[in-house]
Amino acid sequence: MRQKTSNCNPYRTPPEVGEGVFGRLASEWSDYQATATEIFAAGDAVVAIGRSTGAHLRTGKSLDAQFVHIWRLQGDRIVGFQQFTDTLQFWRVTRV
Repeated sequence: MRQKTSNCNPYRTPPEVGEGVFGRLASEWSDYQATATEIFAAGDAVVAIGRSTGAHLRTGKSLDAQFVHIWRLQGDRIVGFQQFTDTLQFWRVTRV
């Protein structure tokens, strides 16, 4: 079994997404929010631009980082997701 960290991307199944993404957000962050400020439809994709905010539970440091989320659709199903974000800010917030 592979280690469950952000380095295990891509997550391929709903349980992997649940545990690897949402489980980690719930266990490592207080008041985490990903708030889209703009949303664009682009054929079989939806692009959201916004900010991720919250406080890291271990360090107490606050996060306010920009993101771009790209959701890939096939019919009425989400078949792909990619995130671009300020990873340096995440790194700084999670370090003591």
